[in-house]
Order: sequence, then C-alpha cells, then structure tokens
Amino acid sequence: MRKLNKWIIIGLAGLLIVSFVIILIYFIGNKTAIENSSIKNQTSDQDYNDKDINSSDEKDEEEENNPALELLYSGKMEGVEFGIGTNSNKIMEQWGEPDYKENFMGGLLLSYDDVYFFTDGYILDDSITDGEVTGIYYTGDETVYGVHIGMPLEQVEEILGDPNNTYTSHYSELRADNNIILNYMAGEYKVDFESDESEMIQSISIWKNEKEME
Repeated sequence: MRKLNKWIIIGLAGLLIVSFVIILIYFIGNKTAIENSSIKNQTSDQDYNDKDINSSDEKDEEEENNPALELLYSGKMEGVEFGIGTNSNKIMEQWGEPDYKENFMGGLLLSYDDVYFFTDGYILDDSITDGEVTGIYYTGDETVYGVHIGMPLEQVEEILGDPNNTYTSHYSELRADNNIILNYMAGEYKVDFESDESEMIQSISIWKNEKEME
C-alpha cells in the first residue's frame, strides 16, 4: 500500500512538472509574439511618420514656388518678349537696331528705350560677335511680377512676401552706392528690385542665379 502511494505521489509530481513546463513554454512564446508585434507596429509607425515627413518636405517645396513669379521660372518678365538665353541677333532681327550698343560689364549691351539686354557677346574693331542674354534690366511702366517702377519697397513685400535676400549695393558700373535691393529667387533665376534713398522701386532686373550683381 505504501509502495502504491509512493508511485501515485511520483506520478502527480511528474504531472505538475509537465504542466509547469507547458505553461512556461506558452508564456514565453506568447511574450515573444507580443514583443515581435510591438516591434512591427513601431516599425510601421516609423514608416508612416517618415512618409509624413517626406510629404511635408514636398509640400514645403511646392509652397516655395511663388505664383506671382511664374514667368521668372522660365527666365522672362512681363512686357519683354525675350528672356534670358535669347540670342542677341534674334533681338536685333525682331526689334531692329538698338538705341545704342556697347561693351558693358564684360559683354555686349543692347539698349531699347527702357529695356537693357546684357549679353555675353562683344564688339571688337567695329565687329559684333553675337551672344546670349545673361540679364535684363527694366525701367519702364509695365507691371512686372505684380510690381511697378515707383512702388514702395514695403508694398513689394506685401505682394511677393519676404525676399530671399535684402542687401545694400556698392558702387559699380550698373548700380549707385547704397541702393537697397530686394532679391527673389525662382528656380535658376532671380529678380532684383532696386530702390534709391526714397525706398521706391527704380529698376527691375532678372539674372541667372549664379550671376551676382551688386
């Protein structure tokens, strides 16, 4: 009888041990599954956040495009049918002989009333070598990018927003000393709104971004 009880106790102990092992395995497996699920969810959340960040960056880039400067993105301005990159011969063929042409600031300048075309051509021994337009300087009555000559600087910023740069010019062939320049960029090009001490716009000029005119 005692021997039988002994085997019963051993059997019950074995059963308890097996049950404990099964429960332990289940617990460990369940915990691992939960941790894997958590890591997966975190990864998914991070991917989602990354997409949000990228979407935000793309939105910011889109918002930087100023609709008022639409023509500037192609190197052109209102009131002038030619843009940056136009050949000087084409301008003279369509607009005729300029009021004057001369070497100016290292290139050929063509002047038509209130429009001045800066090119990389040149005059040598009364012979003209044609070139492409590198800048257009305007002083006429046409409204350009919503701005016109005589407009206060403050109003320019109300129309176009904050400029990319604001600086004071130094005396050069092109500009007087201490004029205020509001500079706006659009892709490969930029526009300079120049004012004198009256803080009224005196000229509007467009250039390639790499061409610094101070």
